[in-house]
Amino acid sequence: MPPRPTLTLTNAYTLIVESENPQVTGQTWRNTWDMFSSTGAPAPGAAIINAIVAFHQANLRDECDIAKLTMRNWSQGPQPFADRPFIWEQFLGHAVAPGLKSSASPTGYGSQSSGTQIVPGSTVLFAKRTTGAGGRASNMFLRGILDDQDVYAYSGGKPLLSPTAAVDPTTFNVIAEHWLSSYFVGTADPRLIIVHVGNHYAGPAFETSMTALEMVDVSQNKQTRKNKR
Repeated sequence: MPPRPTLTLTNAYTLIVESENPQVTGQTWRNTWDMFSSTGAPAPGAAIINAIVAFHQANLRDECDIAKLTMRNWSQGPQPFADRPFIWEQFLGHAVAPGLKSSASPTGYGSQSSGTQIVPGSTVLFAKRTTGAGGRASNMFLRGILDDQDVYAYSGGKPLLSPTAAVDPTTFNVIAEHWLSSYFVGTADPRLIIVHVGNHYAGPAFETSMTALEMVDVSQNKQTRKNKR
């Protein structure tokens, strides 16, 4: 079978947010955000970029931070993701304040308990990016949020959300709505989108607007993505 051609989508862009735990050398992880913008890729400091950064900072534990932002044209194809040219790259390092999990809701989860420890990178918060008719929800896995007060049984078997967890679906959903809801509107420009392509759909790639980001559960994802992608 010949290799699949590279797909592109007009006015669609991908922001890659690379976070880190500086206490663990080389431990970084990435989350991607697809967006539509009719006027070109949003620049560093644009409102939608600041909102995404604020959402991540509101969720990260205090010892974690955002290391780098990278903006690319949306594409999907056989070449390594890291080899695709970027539009801009912004190295934040520690210029952005450490995680704000200790902030009060709706921008955080309340006080981060003294003595708690971040859980291993394979234990993640599992959320769904929902969309309207004509599209499928998209999974999102978030690291650097959960600690040993939030989760139990994470050292073996399926992790479970603790009854005493500070991180819970209700609070997570409020935080997501607080920072991101302006970009869930289907007529917003720019706006957050889900791009659909693959076996589920015939024809070229197409996008639908995100309508929410909602926590589902805690989960196990062994791809810690240390300096990958």
